[in-house]
Amino acid sequence: MQNVHFRLLRLAASCNVDSLTGKKKNGTDDFYNVEESVVKKVVILILFICTIILYPISFTYAAVAPQYPWEKTFDDSNIIFYMTPQWLTPGQQVDEDRMKIKSGLYYNETPLINIYYFDGYFHEGTSSFSDDGICFAQIKGTTSGSFDNLTGFAVIFYKNGSLVKSYQVGDLLRDKSKASFHSEGVSWFEKREFNRKTNALTVVTLDERVYVFDIVTGDIISEPPEDNIGVLRRIPVLSISLCSIALLATVVALMYKKGILKLKAPR
Repeated sequence: MQNVHFRLLRLAASCNVDSLTGKKKNGTDDFYNVEESVVKKVVILILFICTIILYPISFTYAAVAPQYPWEKTFDDSNIIFYMTPQWLTPGQQVDEDRMKIKSGLYYNETPLINIYYFDGYFHEGTSSFSDDGICFAQIKGTTSGSFDNLTGFAVIFYKNGSLVKSYQVGDLLRDKSKASFHSEGVSWFEKREFNRKTNALTVVTLDERVYVFDIVTGDIISEPPEDNIGVLRRIPVLSISLCSIALLATVVALMYKKGILKLKAPR
C-alpha cells in the first residue's frame, strides 16, 4: 500500500496528456486548446491530493510485544489466574513445567483444579478482574488501526474465559484527530481506574470523553451525551473526499468546454 503514493506520482509525471485530455489537432474547441503544461499541472495536483488522502490508510500497525507467563492471586481467596504465552521469542527462557499450565482460573491447590480455561493472551497490566476472578476486562492501550480505520479492539470483556462484549476504538474515541499514531499502533485513552467494590471500570479517552463500564456485563453504565461528532464519524471521510475531488474536476472541465473559463497559452 505504501507504494501507491510513488506509483501515483510516477503516473502523473509520465502521463500522456493528449490521451487524458482528448486534445484534438484541429484546435477548434476551446476545451481542447488548453495549454499542455497547465493540464499536466492540474493532473499532478489531483494525484497529489489523492496521495495525501490515502497516505494515512497505508499505515496500519499491529503491535507485537513479547509474551511472558504471569499469575494473579486474589485477596482472601484460594484461587489463582495463570496466563501462559502462546508463543515465545527466539532465545526466551521459560520454565517448561510452567508452560504446561494452560491459561485460566484455578483453585490454588496441589494439584491445581481448573475453574475455566482462557484461549488467548494479554499482558498483566492491561486487565481488571472481579474479586472472584470470574469476570475480567482487557483494555488495549495500543491497538491496530489507521486514521480512517479505527477498528482495533479497545476494551474487551470476558466471563468464565469467554467473550461477553467488546468495543472498538472508533466506538469510544469520537475525535480521531486526538488519537496517537506511532510505530507500535494507535493509542486512544489517557487514563483508567477500576473500582473493585463496584466492578466499575472508568476510562478517559484522549478526546476527554469519560466512560464507565460494568466489567460483569460489559455494558456502558455512564457515557458522554451523543453529539454531532458521534454522528459524523460514521460517514466515510475518504469517500466524501474522493467524490468531492471528482466533482470539482468535472465542473472545471465543463466550464472549459463551455467557454466559461479560458486559459491563454504563454507567448
